[in-house]
Amino acid sequence: MSAAPRYRPAIRRRLYPLLERTLLGLGAFRSAAGDRKSAPQRVIFVCSGNICRSPYAEALARARGLPAVSCGTHARSGSPADPSAIAEAASRGIALDDHRAARWQDMELRRGDLIVAMTLRHILFVLPRVLRSGSDLALFSALLPRFAPIWDPYGRPREFYGQIFDLIDIGISRLAECRGILPGPKPAPLTEAEQTPGLDIWPSGQESAPPADSKAEAASPDGTASHNAS
Repeated sequence: MSAAPRYRPAIRRRLYPLLERTLLGLGAFRSAAGDRKSAPQRVIFVCSGNICRSPYAEALARARGLPAVSCGTHARSGSPADPSAIAEAASRGIALDDHRAARWQDMELRRGDLIVAMTLRHILFVLPRVLRSGSDLALFSALLPRFAPIWDPYGRPREFYGQIFDLIDIGISRLAECRGILPGPKPAPLTEAEQTPGLDIWPSGQESAPPADSKAEAASPDGTASHNAS
């Protein structure tokens, strides 16, 4: 058997953030997120399992006065939020206890919606329906300094959740400001690594994505690699 498949996840983890930065640098998937003139009727946050990143983004956006929902490209409908996500959100005053996952495929799109995808993989998944619906589409990283990627914390230590949620705090504050809404409490300050240009930032401050964690991948709710879980 070829050894190539073993290296594909690691290659994707390094390649996708580079592609995201390149596309954002060219102006793709970012104008709708930061355009003060564009006031969406609703913001739809999209990740994979709808149990970590997008539920927190939705709940925080609602707390800041933005009409928001969330869903996952590979979600199991009705699944609760991940316990670590619930705990981390609670430490920030955001409740995810009642969250139940929704599938992107079941989401009814409306003209005037702003779909905010967590990664390029989610952009590619939702793009056909978005084009047909006339909705706007943006990458969450467009709201962040240096277009920092929003890695999936699922199956990782609790501190990774905190660092990813710090980035989500920054993005939601920026989105609220662009919509003319008071941003609420200031997000946590950027780390030194996040302020350094050219780094492919993993939340711990490493210059590249972490190695694959087979145990976390096996536990992923949609059966895919752990970096696609939420």
